[in-house]
Amino acid sequence: MPCCELHPRVMTPEDEQRELEELPADWWPPGVLDRRSRVAAFYDGAAVFLTGATGFVGSLVLEKLLRSCPRVSTVYVLVRDKKGVPLRERLRSHLDKVVFSKAREACPDYLRKVVAVAGDCTQPGLGISPADAAELTSRVSVVFHVAATVRFDADLRTATVTNVGSTCEVVALAKRMPNLKAFVYMSTAYSHAPRDEIDEKFYAPALKAEELLKLISVMNDEQLAQILSLLMGDWPNTYTFTKAIAEDLIRSEAVGLPASIIRPSIVLSTYQEPLALWVGNMYGPTAAGAGSSVGLLHAMHMDRSALVDCVPADMVANATLACAWDTWCRHSSQTPTQRATAEPVIYNYVSTPRHPLSYDLLCRYAQKGTDYPSIRNLWVVYVVLLKEKYLYVIAAVVLHLIPAIIVDSFLYLKGMKPILWNMYSKIHMVSQALEPFWTKEWTFKDDNVASLLVRLGEADRKLFHFDIADYDWEWHLSLLVLHYTLLAVGSAVLLLVLWRILAAHIGL
Repeated sequence: MPCCELHPRVMTPEDEQRELEELPADWWPPGVLDRRSRVAAFYDGAAVFLTGATGFVGSLVLEKLLRSCPRVSTVYVLVRDKKGVPLRERLRSHLDKVVFSKAREACPDYLRKVVAVAGDCTQPGLGISPADAAELTSRVSVVFHVAATVRFDADLRTATVTNVGSTCEVVALAKRMPNLKAFVYMSTAYSHAPRDEIDEKFYAPALKAEELLKLISVMNDEQLAQILSLLMGDWPNTYTFTKAIAEDLIRSEAVGLPASIIRPSIVLSTYQEPLALWVGNMYGPTAAGAGSSVGLLHAMHMDRSALVDCVPADMVANATLACAWDTWCRHSSQTPTQRATAEPVIYNYVSTPRHPLSYDLLCRYAQKGTDYPSIRNLWVVYVVLLKEKYLYVIAAVVLHLIPAIIVDSFLYLKGMKPILWNMYSKIHMVSQALEPFWTKEWTFKDDNVASLLVRLGEADRKLFHFDIADYDWEWHLSLLVLHYTLLAVGSAVLLLVLWRILAAHIGL
């Protein structure tokens, strides 16, 4: 205690440390969390290689590395070369996006730390030059392979080359890295969708990677299309099909490496960081949410009672970075003999085991986001969920197609471009792609994720927050719908203003 105001107590570093440890992590001052985090310390001085850095989840992994791992040495990101645009400028433009605003503040020298590597996941050797490959193999100690084509309607050749071929090339590159501490491959919780129960283990795919790669090399697109259903069997789309094959490739080719696979389920927008409700694309469930929030989507083929499994994107990024640390901890604790035969570890990052949510409750939470709808909504906001396919078809015709014909006919007669039929065609295409996930329920096991959470310290749990049990479904989903409504309505108003300006300019 100080003896008076003129003689305050002089605290030693040990005193400061003791007082700090007595405070909850929420009260720790800036900079203390990363210094006390074992996960952040894992990246001290590390050179990281990241694919998919310009995609949705990949952007968040890169952002989190820069913001919360300030002592990371270098982050090499694979960037496709684009004619007329220098590689460095493409990277700078990406890092100038609003999602990186906090990372730029936390890491002022981000342009020095992030190094663009010219390449392409669809090319042999990832399209990387020999000089760049030599630099990567000599320096990199952590690899994240996040790049993938996530489109459910991608043709088999595109999905195979991107999801399987690139994985083969990244593993081959990782094998040449003498300093490798962790290799993390991002898959999906639905890679083995034909199964009802999915544990954190490997399952045999329909084909081996080398068989599928050879098949697409000797057959043209028309031939592949003819045998597609025979090849995929019960897999719902080429995305999950090729992810299952890529996982098997990891199992066989990454034995002995400090390797792991993270399987997130349906990825939603960010929950809290770096910006709440940020989303990198308008495809899949994001597009469906946007369509329903502005009164465009009114019927969905969905089982109300089934559990939906979805996770926020920022928690996926946090879990991915923590998995790399855990992968190294597991690997380094083994004997050389054990390492030589150890299979990669699988982490199912899912919500149903620890924080379940039904589609019925999801829709009720989402409905709260429409309590204050905009007067510029396209129609009254409501959605009918129908489990039976024939009832959904009838509802889609009555609530979507017939209104589209009426509105587009009116627009045509007024000399304007019909738009509603095309919009509903796209919506139905997305709905059909998501139908297998909206009408079926899976049982997931997440023991490895649960044990990882137990091993994390207080600073790690705070800095790399991914405990799905803490996720507030009601808050996130209601705000998410409201956000989509404002975004869609604002875009429509902007387009209308631009159209009127253009029409006045050209005298229409």
